[in-house]
Amino acid sequence: MKWIWQQPDWPDFRYDELALEHRELEFRLNSERLAGHFDALPVASQEDAMIDLML
Repeated sequence: MKWIWQQPDWPDFRYDELALEHRELEFRLNSERLAGHFDALPVASQEDAMIDLML
């Protein structure tokens, strides 16, 4: 695997927005689901969960 700066089209990247649309939607839905579960936790558990997520 090459580093990003070793790619032949560096730094003029192109991407297909439609190809990423499904993954972006899936990420957003999972993020919202996680936020809902997070908000349901007691404050002390939220702090522990936040640390775990950052690690």
